[in-house]
Amino acid sequence: MKLLQLLLIQLICFNMNAQTPEPPEIADPLERAISEFYKPFDEQDFLKPIAILEELKATYPDSTVVRYFLGYAYDRLNCKDGKSIPNIQPLLTEMASEEFEFIISKSPRYNQRKLFLDPYSKIAAVWGSLALKHYYHSDLESMALAFNEGKTRGGFNETAIEIGEKVLNSCTPNAILFVSGDNFSFPIHYSQLINNYRTDVQVIDVSLLNTNWYCTLLKSTSSIPFFKDTTHFKDIPAYVISNKQVIKISNKKCQTEEEFIWEIDKLRNELYLIKGDSILKEIVIQNEFQRDIYFTKGQNSNDLLSLDKHFSNQLFVDQLSPCQDKTTEKPEDMQFTTLSDPVVKNSEDLLRIFDLYRYNFSLKITDKVNAMDFETSKQLMNEMERLFPEELVPIQDEYLKQYIGELKRRVGR
Repeated sequence: MKLLQLLLIQLICFNMNAQTPEPPEIADPLERAISEFYKPFDEQDFLKPIAILEELKATYPDSTVVRYFLGYAYDRLNCKDGKSIPNIQPLLTEMASEEFEFIISKSPRYNQRKLFLDPYSKIAAVWGSLALKHYYHSDLESMALAFNEGKTRGGFNETAIEIGEKVLNSCTPNAILFVSGDNFSFPIHYSQLINNYRTDVQVIDVSLLNTNWYCTLLKSTSSIPFFKDTTHFKDIPAYVISNKQVIKISNKKCQTEEEFIWEIDKLRNELYLIKGDSILKEIVIQNEFQRDIYFTKGQNSNDLLSLDKHFSNQLFVDQLSPCQDKTTEKPEDMQFTTLSDPVVKNSEDLLRIFDLYRYNFSLKITDKVNAMDFETSKQLMNEMERLFPEELVPIQDEYLKQYIGELKRRVGR
């Protein structure tokens, strides 16, 4: 199990090291520009790396690594974090997008140094953030234009949208879905707000719960009692010192358990909860399991308030189960129809998501192998290969590839 835990860390952390060395004449100024991204948040000034990177771009206009970090710097100047979304400037959105668009046109499979997102995901993120700004300001026409512009320019590819649909379809009617990470959040918002897809599911972005503007948006658009009944969420402090705590929630879902016992034993730095944690906690408490609650895969355990101990493991989501005897329901439609799209092999972010789903299968196969149930193990292995064929979706993580190879050997494949 420790090996699989290490694999999960590998899968949810993006490669931040150079894969191909930059030319010497670019390396030094590039390093000075990149260093700004790693300074303490309050000390970051993205006008400095922009000046360096624009000069490098003028001399080396075809350098994709320069264009990548210039696009990121434009975006950080425009929207340093989630709190800045209501003030995003469309011009800077377009400037950032154009850098990532150039990279795709020059090198569809970008394999140079990165911060977090690949160029496809970053295009979706910059235009998705602008769309959320317009959504917050109730400008639905501009919201739709921003989402569609992002799709036209190379973001929101069909496979990313299909992943979002699979996640939504894994939720029961009128469920609550907590999402985390741009690669899940923006395609799911696109599906709901543009395609009007599974709008019965209430989507909540965990990372944005720390911002007042997002809570205000949820107050006006959601049906969550916490936001409807609370007028002073702005007064919830940015963080609170907390002890480990045990919460008991009335439980009518399970025949043998009258209360759901929730022990929050994992605090941030073992000391405190941030604002978003406090809000998530109240949503779960007030919901009392009237609506099913789900989480997207691969979320940081620090954001889960120890709820992951009560997860029912499904392929595309984790469901918060109030019952000790957890049951797993298979989604009606697990087969993807868009995997032949060339973007899939060119997008490291998409491949890592599919690795995450393979990791989920590997857990189940490992359990069956350890129980000497080799027939079920083979069936699960066949199902994984049918859903995620390697010729269309290559395994991205070498550790996972080795582990799956070992599992195949153990089940006689």
